[in-house]
Amino acid sequence: MNIRELLQAIPDTRPYPETASKNELLRNAQVILSSTSDAQIALARQQLKGAMVEELSQNRCLALSVALAMAANPAQYRLVWENLCEVLSPCENEVQWLALPVVLVIGAKQDGVLPNQLPLNELRAIWFQSDLLKPLTEAQWIPHLISSETLTAVSAENWFQAKQNQTAAKALADSFLSEEIHYHAGQQTIVVYALAYGEALRSIAGKSLQSTALPLMQVWQNHFAGENTTIFTNPLSGDLPARALCDANSMRQRMACDVFTANAIRSIRLQHPRVGVVIAAATGGVLRMTFHTTESSPIPPLTFNYQLAPEEEIPLVVQNFLDLLAECRIEYVRILTDTLPEKTIYAYEEAQNHAGANPFFMDE
Repeated sequence: MNIRELLQAIPDTRPYPETASKNELLRNAQVILSSTSDAQIALARQQLKGAMVEELSQNRCLALSVALAMAANPAQYRLVWENLCEVLSPCENEVQWLALPVVLVIGAKQDGVLPNQLPLNELRAIWFQSDLLKPLTEAQWIPHLISSETLTAVSAENWFQAKQNQTAAKALADSFLSEEIHYHAGQQTIVVYALAYGEALRSIAGKSLQSTALPLMQVWQNHFAGENTTIFTNPLSGDLPARALCDANSMRQRMACDVFTANAIRSIRLQHPRVGVVIAAATGGVLRMTFHTTESSPIPPLTFNYQLAPEEEIPLVVQNFLDLLAECRIEYVRILTDTLPEKTIYAYEEAQNHAGANPFFMDE
């Protein structure tokens, strides 16, 4: 077994349906994934998008919701999701919506509330210096930041209607009321969004921040700075709100895992020279990363639970984590190839008794 085969052997415990759905969108998605006929694939893709447009035009999304909930695997889910994003993208003379995510790693001594006003003047000063991002200076901006929960609550049919014209876009914009964005004592990783709309934004969606990344980070650092808190900000590229939510959630989890990993390794190394890490699948679509000493020890194991999103690929998530461990000079790693029993945590020494391998001592 090589590393690639080991990563593929990690069980996927996300709750997929036991029987194939009769949903029309999923049937077309499966044709696209499995057919070898270019004509069949083109027809299925046309029918998939056409069915989405028809349903959203009628201000409904039942079939779409069923398709996303009943996808048989990540590939099928990603295909439906990407086609939905294409349907929600503006055609000529339609309005582009753009969400700019900012991932925040917050350390606080007590509960608090973040400043929720958008620092628009400071942001515009940076955007104006970039030919690529200059259209952002002319967009219509929601004057306050939007939480992940609020943006997630906007349905696909709402986004579809809001791209039709400026009047519909303004109606949705006016529905975003100012809200308090809370954080709690301790450490957490959250995402807030700046949200805008305008016809001139099509050229920006999904494009890299390029040389503006560091200046934008500094603007957000200054905006959120406060007493008794330490905040690290990571502004991401602007994109269609649906895509921005998806990308930002993955980045939020990855950054939370990075911070937890650094703290766990530091804590264990203060008490023991060698750190052992176990990576295993737990029920409910969770990857459980457990940090402990390499031998039996009274030091309690430290565990991070990574909740897989429907579209994420397990090998990629785990490979990113392995790259982080390599940077931290951790070589005692065991990936288990069986699902953990419920509420079970295996420390490194105990994990040697279960099926698995160390990826750092395998051929690529």
